[in-house]
Formats: sequence, structure tokens, C-alpha cells
Amino acid sequence: MKSHRLTPILVALVLGALAPATPVLAGRVTNAASLVRQGWAAMDAGRLEDAAMLMEQAAAAQPSFAARCHLNAACLLARAGREAPALDAVEAAVTAGWRDRSEVEGDPDLAPLTTDSRWRPLLARVDANAAAFRARHADPDSARFLTGDLRRLAALLPLPTADDELPEAVRLLAENYFDAGSDGLADFLALRKIRDVETEAVTVAHLPRLYAGMDTLADAITAREPELRAALRGLRDLAPEAWFPDVTFVAGHFRSGGTSTEHGLVIGAEIFGLGSGVDYGEFPAEARGMLRPIAELDFVVVHELVHFQQLPSPADHTLLRAALVEGSADYLAQLVLPDTPEPDYRAWGRAHDAEVKERFLREMAGTDTSAWIANNDRATPEWPAALGYYVGYRIAEGYVNRAADRRGAVRALLELRDPEDLLQRSGWLESR
Repeated sequence: MKSHRLTPILVALVLGALAPATPVLAGRVTNAASLVRQGWAAMDAGRLEDAAMLMEQAAAAQPSFAARCHLNAACLLARAGREAPALDAVEAAVTAGWRDRSEVEGDPDLAPLTTDSRWRPLLARVDANAAAFRARHADPDSARFLTGDLRRLAALLPLPTADDELPEAVRLLAENYFDAGSDGLADFLALRKIRDVETEAVTVAHLPRLYAGMDTLADAITAREPELRAALRGLRDLAPEAWFPDVTFVAGHFRSGGTSTEHGLVIGAEIFGLGSGVDYGEFPAEARGMLRPIAELDFVVVHELVHFQQLPSPADHTLLRAALVEGSADYLAQLVLPDTPEPDYRAWGRAHDAEVKERFLREMAGTDTSAWIANNDRATPEWPAALGYYVGYRIAEGYVNRAADRRGAVRALLELRDPEDLLQRSGWLESR
């Protein structure tokens, strides 16, 4: 068994370089997440029907995965030419609560199903699901800020740390954190925002003071609820049509600050504990630049809430769209929270705008985002990380500033129906 020394592990985690090594787990959530990953592996190997079967098994194992996994199975079956069972899988996704019409309607995998007589009634049920969800979450004051996962993890400490005790640490974490956790935590694991349970167990076991402080962080988040609630209301003022799901705060292993899922927002809270009373003394000095103060939770929550509103586009995976997805979320969050300090990537981008623009225009129609987004491990002083956020921010900023209808411009950023038009109308191409 490999050594699990503290500093090399955390540096590897920060750089995203630690290979997954998930053991076989019997738990409900952990087993479902494993089935999802096996499904993607089967798809990559060309075994589409096997992949669909694994997705359906994951849906049965964990209800919070059901709608997404049924829809994944539908796409896989349709690609395999199994149109009747594919349509059954779409119906199962709708019954489980699927509410995003654009993703069902726009996915090319599902195009062969659209001539079936069942198709339009299914779309109507998707719209009904969306309307019901919107009605439940139209008020920013109805959103809950959920911290129970943080408290549950703190209560587990300390985990065993010896190499030969790792299976026991994994079992404890799987049964008492993941399988007893929230839908948001289950989503975080399934989406690989937490790489795997073994990695989580190793990290938690070797940072006992830090993770024991997750209940302190939960208290600090609860105390910050008035500021968080005000931020949600600020987005409602910009976009009255927005919806406001629950926000779940979980602890991962410093891999993701947050994401949006079908169920709401999930924030990797362990990154945002500076100033909350969490003891970061065990954390490697060379990686502390990634840690953020608790006050930045307001911004990241609004950023992820914008993602929750944005319409997906299964057919458009260009760098331009990816930059707009991230940069417009930052821009709208900045409008809501104008006192948020400008991040380093934006200051560097403004100082090197012509260089950034020249390269972006060459690459924007492609699908390779590795030099622009989620590239902390490849950043250099000559080309910092997250410059895709800078480009998207500049396009969003210019587009809104030039628009006669500000509210309509904000809606266009949320819908992102025509990224090329947003770019042309932003004025960024002409700026010097």
C-alpha cells in the first residue's frame, strides 16, 4: 500500500494529480457514485448498453441521482439504436423530476426519439416539473443554508491514520458521512468534486484539527446567513425570474469551491474557512494560497446561483461558451456584490488585454479550455490561471453596459443562447 504522508498528498490534491483508487463500497450513495463512474468507463469502451444498465442501477441505488442517471441511460440507449427503451428512460427521468427542457430538446443523442407520439407529452411534463420547482423556489428567503454535513464530519474525527487502517477509515467515512449525508453531498461525490472516498479519507485523517473545525465553520456560516440572504435578494433584483434553491455546505478535499446540481448549490466549504476559527495550521504552507476568507462565501454562492439559472447547451462546447458561462457568473456576482475585490486573474487580464484577446480569438471556436479554465496546475507568470473567466467577464460587462434594456441583457447572459452575438455586441473586440 502506498505511503500517505501529509504534504505530498495535499500538494497532489491541489494540483489534481492524485490517481483515484476507490475501494468497493456497499453504501447507498458511495455505491451509486461508483456505478456512475463504471457507466462512463463502459461508455468510453463502446459498451453503450452496459453503460445504460449501470446508470439505471445508480438511479435505483440513490434517488437523488435518479433523474440525471435515467436521462444518461436514455442518451446511451438512443446512441445504441434502442429507441423504445431510450424513450422509457426519458419517461423515468421525467417521473423522477427532470425539469430542463433545453437539455432534453437540444441533446442530439435524443433526436431520434422526437418523432414518437410520446415525445411532446413528455416535454409538457418537463415544463410542469420546472414550473413546480420554480414556484417552490421563487423567493430568495425560502432558500435554506444547510450545514449538517459539516457537523457530521466533525463528529467522526479522529479517523485512523495508519496505512493498514485505511480501509476502516474509508468505511467510517462512507457509512457516516456520505451515505448518511445530504443530496448535495451525494451530488458532490457523483460529480467527482470529491475525487473518491479513499482520497477523502486520507485527507481527513491527516488533517484532524482542520476537519474537527468543520462544526466551527458551520457556526460561522449560520452566523453569516443575513449577508448570504442579502446576496440572494441582490440577484433577484437583477433577475426577477431567477429561482433560489437550497445551498448545501460540504467538506471535500480542496478540489472544488462549489457547483450547481439539479437539487441546488453545493459549496466546498473547507476552502472558505479563513477567519472562521478553523485551525489551518496543519495545511501545507505551499498550498495556502488556495484558502479563502469566509466573507467570500457570498460571492461564490451568487456565482454558483448564476450557473443554476444558465441554460445548458449539449451541442455547444466551445471555449467561447465556456468562458461566457464562467465570466458572466463572475460579472453578475460582482454587480450584486460590488465591493468584492478584483481577483488577480482580472487585474492581469486588463493589463495584458491585447495579448489575451489575440490568443482567445484564435482558440475560441475550439473545445480545448485547458489554457483558460480550471488550469491552476498549468499556470505560469506569463499566462496565469482562469483567464477564460476574464474574457467572459469582459464580454458580459461590455454587453450589459451597451444594452438599452439592462434587465434583458442580464437575461441574455443567463440564457446564453447565442455566445457569438454576445461577443460581437459587447464591444470587447474593438476595445484597446
